[in-house]
Amino acid sequence: YQLDNDESTPAEWLLICVKSHQIESAKETILSRVNANTKIAIIQNGVEHIDNMNAIGLFDNLLEVMIDLPAKRLSATEVTWREPAIGFVRD
Repeated sequence: YQLDNDESTPAEWLLICVKSHQIESAKETILSRVNANTKIAIIQNGVEHIDNMNAIGLFDNLLEVMIDLPAKRLSATEVTWREPAIGFVRD
C-alpha cells in the first residue's frame, strides 16, 4: 500500500481519530482531503462526533462505525486486553 502524499488529491476513505475538541483545529486538513465521494469514519468516544462533522458540512459522508476495545487500564502506562478488539463499518 502506498500513501498518496499529494494533499490536493481527495481521499477515498478518511479515518478521523482525534478527540472531539480537536476537530476544529483539524478542520482545514480534513476538508482538504474530502470530496462528495470520500467515506468518513470517525473513531471517537462519545456521541458528539456527528454534530462536529455536521458543523463542518460533512454529515452526508459519514459511515456508521462501531469499535469495541475490551481493555482495562492497569496503570498510566499499562493496559491489559480481555479479548481481541473488533471494528465494524457499514458501507
